[in-house]
This record gives sequence, C-alpha cells and structure tokens, in this order.
Amino acid sequence: MKVTIGNYCTGTNDGAPSQPFCRNGSWVSDKYNGATLNMLVADSCADSNAWCRDDPYHIDLRTDSINRFQQNGGAVGDLLNHWNNRQVSWQFIDAPNYSGDINIGFLQGAQVYWPAISVSHLANGIHGVQYLSASGTWTSATMDSDMGQAFIIGPTATAGSSYQIRVTDASDNLINGGQIYSFSLPSSCGGSCGAAYTQVPYTTTPGGGPTTPTTTPSTTPSTTPSTTPSTTPSTTPSTTPSTTPSSSPGGPKCTVTSSVTGSWSTGYQLQFTVTNNGTTPISNWATRFSFAGSQTIVNAWSVTASQSGQAVTANSVSYNSSLSPGASVWWGMTVNGTDQPLSGLSCSAH
Repeated sequence: MKVTIGNYCTGTNDGAPSQPFCRNGSWVSDKYNGATLNMLVADSCADSNAWCRDDPYHIDLRTDSINRFQQNGGAVGDLLNHWNNRQVSWQFIDAPNYSGDINIGFLQGAQVYWPAISVSHLANGIHGVQYLSASGTWTSATMDSDMGQAFIIGPTATAGSSYQIRVTDASDNLINGGQIYSFSLPSSCGGSCGAAYTQVPYTTTPGGGPTTPTTTPSTTPSTTPSTTPSTTPSTTPSTTPSTTPSSSPGGPKCTVTSSVTGSWSTGYQLQFTVTNNGTTPISNWATRFSFAGSQTIVNAWSVTASQSGQAVTANSVSYNSSLSPGASVWWGMTVNGTDQPLSGLSCSAH
C-alpha cells in the first residue's frame, strides 16, 4: 500500500474507550503533510483500543518506518520527533517489479486437523482464501487470529492431507481468473510442521476447469515470511451458513455465512461471505438477519447497512454488487454489545 502523511493532533488521541479522537485539541497541518511511503501489510488490527475497534480503515506503522517517508525526493529524516498522533491515508497499489505466482507454505504446528497456511507474493495483496471442501463446495477460510496472510483451510477429503484453494486479492477479485492451486501437507512435517514456515510446491488448473493438476509454479521466493502467529483467537468463529436460495431453481441464488473475527469488552467484529450459488450472474444482493439482544451496529463496510430494532439489512454497493456463478464477496461490521448467535441470516439476489 501507499501511505500518505496528514495532519497531526494537538490534543489527546490515545484510543481510550468512549472517548473522541483528538479530544481537547485539533488537527493541524505542517511541513510533513503529503510525505509518502510504500509498504507491505503484515497483519490486521485486532487490539481492543478505539483506533482498531471504531475505525476499520486504521493501520499501524512500524516505528522504524516513520523517518523513511519520502518528500521532495528524499527521506523526511526526523518525522518520528514530530509524530504527535498523525492522521494518515492509504491506498492499495500493485507490487513493484512483480513476476511469477503466489507462494504457499504451512505454518508452525500445521497438521491434518489444523491445516494453517500462509499465502504471499501477490501482485495486489491478499484479502481471502477459499478452499474446496470434502463436500465439493468452495468455502471461505477463517483467518488465523489477526494474521492477514494466514488462513485455516480444509482438505478435499475428510481427514485428508490434500488441498485445493483459490485466492482473492485486495480488490476482492479472484487472482489469475480464479486459478485453482493444488498441494499437500508435506511428509517432512510428520505429525505437525516444526518450522515457522514450510513452503510447499503446488500445481494449478484454470478457474472453473478440471481439478487435475496441470502446471507447476514458476518462481521460488527469495525470502521466507518472518511473521508467525503469536496469538490465539479470542473467539471461536461462529460460522452459520444460510441454506435458503433467493429465487426459483435455475435463477440467481445466493447464500451467506457469518463469523466473529474479533472481540473486546464492549463489542465484537463480524465478517460475512456472500456466494452466488446459482447458474446466472447476480447484479445486486442483500443480506438480512436479526440480533439476539440489544446489539447495535457501530460501523459497516462494503455494504449499505441499516438497523431497525433487532433487524438488520445490508445491501450491496456499486463495486461488489455483481457476482458471477460461484463467486463470493466479503463485507463486515463492528457491533456494540455481547456476541450472540444471529437469527434469520439470509441472502436475496437478482
């Protein structure tokens, strides 16, 4: 992503619960405004402070990156001494000098009953992984804690050690036309993988084609990921699929699943996956459900969401309303209140 420096806060901006950002002060610009730096996203923000909880577009920056921001052809040099809780903006950009294909590796501790993988080296970042389950359906993988490139997948056969995945990038598009990647848990892992990262070879087939492998990856990574999972998820994802089709057989159909991706003392975060299970394209979709108690929506992204009492409706937006058969899209929200199972989770499409 490309990160751009904005105004700084003259007041208190500590992310305290129930407190406004930059209280008792104001946002002020200075000579560092407009400085930029391109950087990699390492993981997602699952902390309980207000920066993460109340702002889905928040990012954390490594301390040693601050003085590397560029302005007027050179590094700013002393920005760290004038940081003062600054605003930043960011946008996804294509990886520079990108060539080859993705890298896939198993994480430390991965085994048949916990197949945790890392996917890296994408032209446009990673947003999600889908795996072909033993039932023959494409299923959205759960992120491993808040690690943005690590996912828990499932085998193509019950208790098996062979896998097929496809990957969505930062723009929520399936990479390489929905190309399917096939690989297995390596024998070197034995009962479980001991190394922080064990890269595996894979074979590929075109999206929507046969599942028989046909090609091999074209590149070998120059480095291995240095990040290993350091935390255990605070909640167990409570994925509940909707089985109600949106229309008559043969027409547009969609299903939706939900999972809890983070929680804190006063609320939690939900992720929803909408899938076109029909045989024709979808031009618009909507999901509906009801909270079990007095929960309220704080923020929602990639949808237009509304709440009336316990009932919630979320409609697609312009950039994700169209879904081809078999395609999926993700959206999310943060919620005030205690996590409880949703009721009446359903999807409709046309």
